[in-house]
Amino acid sequence: MKDQAGQTSLKGQLLVAMPQLLDPHFHLTVTYLCVHNADGAFGLVVNREIARARADAVFKELSIDAEPAARDLPLYYGGPVHP
Repeated sequence: MKDQAGQTSLKGQLLVAMPQLLDPHFHLTVTYLCVHNADGAFGLVVNREIARARADAVFKELSIDAEPAARDLPLYYGGPVHP
């Protein structure tokens, strides 16, 4: 895929880490790339669920009145910069 500047972009793709990648932030991860351009990249790790953590805790902390179905959604660990 090409971005607006005509550069090859991996936006919208899944990156699957090779088993040899030992960086603890990315070891055995599957990452969905949301942004990939000349300014950098932003992706979401989609396979590292936080045990016993649900979205309801975040909604309560932020005083968000969420739909009941959304309250039981799992939470996932973030990347090396922000969890």
